[in-house]
Amino acid sequence: MKMKNENLYLKFVSKYTDNDLLNGIENPSDFEKDVFNAILMESLKRELITNRQYDELLEAKINGINENTEDGETINTEDYWKCPNCGQTVAMNFEACWNCQHPKPENIEHPTVTKIVEYQTYKKPFNIFKTGFSLIGCGVLILILSYFMTIPDFFGYHRLPIGRFLGGIIIVIAGFLFIIWGIFAKAPSKQSN
Repeated sequence: MKMKNENLYLKFVSKYTDNDLLNGIENPSDFEKDVFNAILMESLKRELITNRQYDELLEAKINGINENTEDGETINTEDYWKCPNCGQTVAMNFEACWNCQHPKPENIEHPTVTKIVEYQTYKKPFNIFKTGFSLIGCGVLILILSYFMTIPDFFGYHRLPIGRFLGGIIIVIAGFLFIIWGIFAKAPSKQSN
């Protein structure tokens, strides 16, 4: 949902004139963080500001917002350290980098507020293959359990619980569909010359 809102902000801000963008940059308090970020991105795209100015302006806006964040917490750069090996932001209570397992250095370099916000809002991308194999595993487990949890009828025959059995098959099929989808999504597209 957030990505959709960002696209809407970018589309809206793309209609601004250069003067409107520069006025927005001069008055960051007039805009919420997402709109201000869109203004900065459009300004960077039009080369009205440099990458360094973008980082500084966004960090200043985030610092201003984070003095009173929604959950009442402020961001303290002293609570995080920057991995000297891969540059990732790591919480101070960890003794090794979560990304490359490099140990915490003796001389700690603290990341910028922008990097901390990126770290806090990072979400792992959706893994199609992992989801597919998980569904297959769950489906097989349901099939095995439904086989061992048969229901004896009046004559002593054991009947398979059809609902559970069909549910397991559907889940296994869904898992295979996710894997097939992943294979086609990862396959390089052939371009005609």
